[in-house]
Amino acid sequence: MAKFLRIAHAGAGIYAPPNTLRSFELGLQFGVDMIEFDVRRCRDGLVLIHDKDLRASTSWRGNVRDYTLAELRRVDAGDGAPIPTLHEAVSLIKGRAQMNVDLKEAGYEGEVLEVLRRHGVLGDVLVSSSNPTSLRAVKTLTPEVAVGLSYPSNKSYMVPVVRLTLWLTRLTVPRYILRLIADAHADATMLRHQIITPQLVIVVHHAGYRIFAWTVDDLVVMRRLKKMGIDGITSNRPDLLAQL
Repeated sequence: MAKFLRIAHAGAGIYAPPNTLRSFELGLQFGVDMIEFDVRRCRDGLVLIHDKDLRASTSWRGNVRDYTLAELRRVDAGDGAPIPTLHEAVSLIKGRAQMNVDLKEAGYEGEVLEVLRRHGVLGDVLVSSSNPTSLRAVKTLTPEVAVGLSYPSNKSYMVPVVRLTLWLTRLTVPRYILRLIADAHADATMLRHQIITPQLVIVVHHAGYRIFAWTVDDLVVMRRLKKMGIDGITSNRPDLLAQL
């Protein structure tokens, strides 16, 4: 993988419906190094969608797991774009960029790896998750695949205590992040950008791991983080990533 990765979050998440082929194509046009997308399991396959509850991003109701692929094909993911399958996403991106495959739940790691194996892209993939159990399963099944621990989960930062929590995490995360990475059998960590400091970058790199920032949509912040020596930035703005 490239030394510094410009990672398009859900494709071009601001300019097109996230996690759709339309969004990926737009991100690729900006020449990013990697496309990030979210994978969930429905009743009979693997689809790309961030939330388990369809109401979060569509007009439908219910859990993604309760629907079949045929049913989800009728869901409007935004501006008429359909919910794609993992196979479709890999087919589009393969050979044009690397992929950050974010597993939103545990239990279907083997199915995801089988799709990636069939496409011959295991060496061009970074599998990420906030669930260490899921990452350990990936490493057990396919040790050669790079995996990254996402931290913290979004639920850890609910208003009104978000700023205090971020401040405390920034102070304490260098003390325990290595333990979390090792426990997940990970090769890297994907961190919320507000908690990254120069000291943390040094700690992570000294231990032999890579460190990535999410989700940054400000060019000034991007440049500040890149100057710290991080390994990549995830953004909804591939047009800004192109300027790095």
